[in-house]
Amino acid sequence: MNIKFEVKMTQKIMYNFLLHHAYNSISVLITNVFGVLAAGLGATMLTEDAGKGIMYLVLGIAVIAYTPFSLYLSAKRQIKSSPVFKDAITYSFTEEGLTSSQNETTTEAPWATMIKVVSTSKSIIIYTGKNRATILPKESIGEQYESVVQMISTHMEPSKVKIKS
Repeated sequence: MNIKFEVKMTQKIMYNFLLHHAYNSISVLITNVFGVLAAGLGATMLTEDAGKGIMYLVLGIAVIAYTPFSLYLSAKRQIKSSPVFKDAITYSFTEEGLTSSQNETTTEAPWATMIKVVSTSKSIIIYTGKNRATILPKESIGEQYESVVQMISTHMEPSKVKIKS
């Protein structure tokens, strides 16, 4: 069985990936807890000391908003500056693994090199290293989505596959 589709990376898909990656890290979780605590402290202080209350409230909101805002800018910058995202990439799932082709370059990733596969609301993400991933937008996969999920599930250990329906 061979499943083939083309992907043109967009800022929206890249942003979704960066959000998923960031919000699954402990550092962003700790930062957001700090932001919520600061905002909560500020809200409770408003009646006692309005100046300090507003300061903590603004600080908390700024801390919480920083990550998504910076990731939005990062996604925009990556899409514009990376030559990999200039042209569409053709992906093919086969019994051997995943093949990607762009212009004159073809890369093969055997199933054994895939560390884990996760899904977001907009993509399937295949990790082949700690800092290396292939992002497959669901909109690009289209009607072949169930076949792709079946192919991945067949060739990878269940503990490595975290795909939500």
